[in-house]
Amino acid sequence: MQKALDLALLGAGSVKTNPLVGCVIEKKGKIIATGHHKQFGGPHAEAIALKSAGKNAKDSTVYITLEPCCYFKGKKTPPCVNALIDAKVKKVVIAAKDPNPKVAGKSIKLLKKNGIVVESGLLESEFRRMNAPYSKFIKTNLPFVFLKVAMSLDGFIWSKSKTLLSSKTSLKFGHKLRASADAILVGINTILKDDPKLTVRLVKGKDPLRIILDNSLKIPLNSKVLNDSNALVVGSKTSFDPKKKIALEKKGISVLLLPSKNGKIDLHSLLKELGKRNICTLTVEGGSTIITSFFNENLFDKAFFVITPNILHEGIPVVSSDLKKFPKIKYVSFKSLGKDLLLEAKF
Repeated sequence: MQKALDLALLGAGSVKTNPLVGCVIEKKGKIIATGHHKQFGGPHAEAIALKSAGKNAKDSTVYITLEPCCYFKGKKTPPCVNALIDAKVKKVVIAAKDPNPKVAGKSIKLLKKNGIVVESGLLESEFRRMNAPYSKFIKTNLPFVFLKVAMSLDGFIWSKSKTLLSSKTSLKFGHKLRASADAILVGINTILKDDPKLTVRLVKGKDPLRIILDNSLKIPLNSKVLNDSNALVVGSKTSFDPKKKIALEKKGISVLLLPSKNGKIDLHSLLKELGKRNICTLTVEGGSTIITSFFNENLFDKAFFVITPNILHEGIPVVSSDLKKFPKIKYVSFKSLGKDLLLEAKF
């Protein structure tokens, strides 16, 4: 099952609103086939593994990180539960039942009805942590929101004296996080101050959708983040510049106009819209204003604080003075990233 979980992670960043799933087929003490869900709309882990095993799958034990899918209206791929039954496997071991109400235990009942032994719950907590974004999306149709921020030891994210804080190891981690996300988000101040590309460069992987919160559409047309059409500029319905909107759209950049709340883009409306666009994971890399807004609305699900050994004394703090209340942290872990420290927090 651990091997199945490791395989599942290979699909990170490519399966969108689907879960990360791995499958291992064992027979007579030997692994005879493996598979993982590689991309959204593509074959599932079980289908890949069963195809690899062929007729040898008969009387085997199949380890799957998630309850196999069954038929429901709108399904894109053939149901894996039927494939397992047709292959005449002997036993199916599942890490977790599917939180999708369209599946939720139905496949387990169908397997048992066809004489297949089913066990569930093996390494379930590991699976749940890995697939927290899927579980949230399937229940709420809202993206799972990560915060990623690099900060000095005394709590600043930027200063005139030192604009780059992270070590090479930390930068690589940040790019790996980008590659695993459906979208990343920054505010217009980050664009005007740093002119970042927001692309994946230090690791192999696809570029996420780049989202810029920009109330009045002040973003310069020659900004590096607008080098291709894989960007979304989000403005306010009440304060956007109509001419700039036209110019952005002529450049091939999508523009989304949303309601405002207290002079800022309504973040709840934003997340609902992203959910409609099948954005399952959103990483916020914004500055102090954006981070504070997400904290005030209690919208972060998980955070990665890269703490560097720098002491800056002054500059832009992680959160602004507008912070109402820092949310309660449920879980914290620490590990080193080169000379830096990675604090992982769940809210």
